[in-house]
Amino acid sequence: MIDIRNIVTMLAILLIVIDVIFAVLAYRKHVREGRYLCQASILAAVVTFSYLISILETDYFRASVMSSIYFIAIDWLLLIMIKLVIAITTQGRVWRRRGLMYLLDAYAVFDTVVLLINPFKEIAVHYLKRESLVASYYYQMKPLYYAHLAFTYLLVIGVLGILFHKLVKTPRQYRNQYRFIADIIILIVIMNALFLIPQIRQMYSFLDISIVCYSIGLLAIYWSSFEYRNHYLQQNLSTLVLDNMNQGVMLFDYDGFLIMKNEKAGEMIPFMRFHDVMRGSLHVRDFVRMVGITAEQHDTGRHYSIQLFADAGVDKSHSRIRPEDWTFVPDRKDQKKWHAFPRNRDEEEGIPLRCDYMRLEDSRKKRVGELFVFTAATDEIDILTGYHSWEFFQKYVGEHTARFSHPCAVACFDINDLALLNRKRGKETGDAQIRNLSEIIRQCMPEESYYVRGYDAQLIVISYFTDEMTMRQCGRNVME
Repeated sequence: MIDIRNIVTMLAILLIVIDVIFAVLAYRKHVREGRYLCQASILAAVVTFSYLISILETDYFRASVMSSIYFIAIDWLLLIMIKLVIAITTQGRVWRRRGLMYLLDAYAVFDTVVLLINPFKEIAVHYLKRESLVASYYYQMKPLYYAHLAFTYLLVIGVLGILFHKLVKTPRQYRNQYRFIADIIILIVIMNALFLIPQIRQMYSFLDISIVCYSIGLLAIYWSSFEYRNHYLQQNLSTLVLDNMNQGVMLFDYDGFLIMKNEKAGEMIPFMRFHDVMRGSLHVRDFVRMVGITAEQHDTGRHYSIQLFADAGVDKSHSRIRPEDWTFVPDRKDQKKWHAFPRNRDEEEGIPLRCDYMRLEDSRKKRVGELFVFTAATDEIDILTGYHSWEFFQKYVGEHTARFSHPCAVACFDINDLALLNRKRGKETGDAQIRNLSEIIRQCMPEESYYVRGYDAQLIVISYFTDEMTMRQCGRNVME
């Protein structure tokens, strides 16, 4: 035959051990919420221990003493929970209703005194002998005990009120943290309320199962206060953060399949609108070919930065690009690569994009993902040519030296007698020559090149994995 008393004892010991462990973990957080949670966990252990002894004890006086300790611990546990929830919801801000807290503290002291007196003079509760599987006594309640119950439920209502107020005032993305705590506390209230119903008490007279809920509730608060806030909340907000960035972000997993992109990437690269974000929809090799990055550059470089031009599909207003506003034309050399051009010819030039690539690796240098970040910022771009400005390039290469790694070739172009041309025919003619030269350079240079406008008419090209002979041939093509 199963001994219920042994099962109850083992369960209580397990709860006490869990409470002590989480008290230590919470204290080590070294924050206000951690200190309150540590105190609440210790009190939960006291609640469980005192209740266990009170139901197992056959001596009337000792059972009465342990029951009083049990009731007192519940008072202070709920009071600490109010302070804990205030600390969680205010997050360091001063709570203005300190006078109310002083009143609650004062009544908790009064209730403690009443319950300490009760074993010697039964002014709150009287205990009657009974025959059950576990407990030896049951309660005969008096007015001061009803006042104790009212006080505990008032504290619970206060906790729920603070949480519900926070839920109403908090944006939807942050609510789960507080909703989870509220759900657990409501469960504790229901379990306590059920135990007060005579029929339920007769059915489960040997054990108050709401005791388990205190420990579960504190575990839930610990998870919600620290684990959820530090991990799950960050994950839930990552999409919101990405969608509000001015940069297009695309992330591919360790197998090379697209797993994340923000809305800005869809605006900057219109053909991305026609690919599902789900795993397996787009492979990184197909993507780099579409945007004009060679396989050699992509496979070899751990970091690199390149420029994408009009076929990247960014309009000058940075407004949302609708697919119907663009014409998609297959590349003459590679039919799998498509170029996007605006239907409005005035917008054909667009704004160049800078593509920054980073291979994500773990501590063992094993690839875990590939990240592409697309930037279209007018203050980085020379308006006349669409190349990066010299001032921005100097700052950028100083901060991201690894992205301009060897081997690479550098070419610099200029226009002879540009100052004379400007004097005789006007600056507009000189600007047209610079613009024309920048377009020719862009057509003749390798696709993975990085373009910078230096001083005056100096146009600089940095090409990855390009030898001197190839670069000279590209230069001859430009001159022709």
